[in-house]
Amino acid sequence: MRVGLWAYGNDAQRMTRSDLVSFLTGNHPVFDIVSCLSVLHHFVLGKGGWSAETVLHRISELTGSWFFFDTGEEHEEWFRNSLMGWNPDYIEDWVLSNSTFTSVERLGTDDDAVRDFASNYGRTLFVCAK
Repeated sequence: MRVGLWAYGNDAQRMTRSDLVSFLTGNHPVFDIVSCLSVLHHFVLGKGGWSAETVLHRISELTGSWFFFDTGEEHEEWFRNSLMGWNPDYIEDWVLSNSTFTSVERLGTDDDAVRDFASNYGRTLFVCAK
């Protein structure tokens, strides 16, 4: 959030940072752009209190134009057993089946799989549009 304020001069009154379930429970306007980085897989794994499908659907209701996200994937060592099948193709289909987004595109893959994390990360960044 600070980077947006400092580097881009964003209006702090128009930015939100919150616990996701608490935020999605509230009554909010539609946001042009929403991002959730390294969040959705926690719900897929049952650690967020809501199903991942419910979270995605609520996010899609709050998103006016663009939703940026990445999530844990099956190739990561720490998710090899718990996220079996969660690869970019599956994730794209899952988003389209569980939201109001009409398209999902891959923007690239992170290069965070280094040193202690060499067997993890390498996640795809997606953008969803309406």
